[in-house]
Amino acid sequence: MLLAESEEPIEDYLVHAEQRVPLDVGRSLAVIRIEGPDVLAKHAQTVNAWMENLTVRALRMNRLRYARSLLRHAADTGNEIIAAALAQLTDPAGTDEQRAEAWRAVKGTGLLTLHQLATLRQHWQHRPPAGGFKPVGIPEASAAVKTSLDAFVEAVRTHLDEPPV
Repeated sequence: MLLAESEEPIEDYLVHAEQRVPLDVGRSLAVIRIEGPDVLAKHAQTVNAWMENLTVRALRMNRLRYARSLLRHAADTGNEIIAAALAQLTDPAGTDEQRAEAWRAVKGTGLLTLHQLATLRQHWQHRPPAGGFKPVGIPEASAAVKTSLDAFVEAVRTHLDEPPV
């Protein structure tokens, strides 16, 4: 089954996850930041920041993939307006006016919500990034979370191995 054919309201799921995951992790780490020693508090704050960063990135990527899959599915199932718009949007030689016209056509179909359309348009890349710019993606953010969690776990183990004061 294609993502575009899913019966589940993905926006409801993503909004819930976007609000709950950082909140639950933040609550757990807040106890350590408040009750624990400074060394652990610093690690807990780092872990919390990286977890929030990763959650936001992952949810944004899911929203983008869902919107793109809706467009691709519509184009593949015979929606000529969407197919023409995608052709204009992916043409590296296209002008900004042609792309604006393509986005207006996509909006006119009503296939995407305004939020989905705005998010997709904001992150749409019709040509490779200029220069050596490479945005940090999910794998890099995941590695940073794992590194910060490993440091946190090691700090907790060290703290627990110390004799009580």
